[in-house]
Amino acid sequence: MDRTERFYKIDQLLKSRRIVPLSVFITELGVSRSTVKRDIEYLRDRLLDGRDQASDEVLGPRSLRDKLRLRLEQTQKLYGK
Repeated sequence: MDRTERFYKIDQLLKSRRIVPLSVFITELGVSRSTVKRDIEYLRDRLLDGRDQASDEVLGPRSLRDKLRLRLEQTQKLYGK
C-alpha cells in the first residue's frame, strides 16, 4: 500500500470511529508503529498549514479536512506525539 492509499485508509478509519487505537491503524495499514505516527503527523501538519494540494485530492473539501484534523488531534492525545 503506497502513501496515498494509507492516507485514504486513515481517513476512512477516522470517519468510521470516533477514536482509532494505534493497533487498528497498524493492522489495517500493514505498517509499523513509526510509519503510522509519521503519516498522522504529516496529515496533521498539512491540514494545519493548508498548503498541501495533494491532500485536497485525498481528503476532499475543507470541512472534511477540519473534521479529520480534530480526529487526528484526539488520536494523538491518546498516544502522544
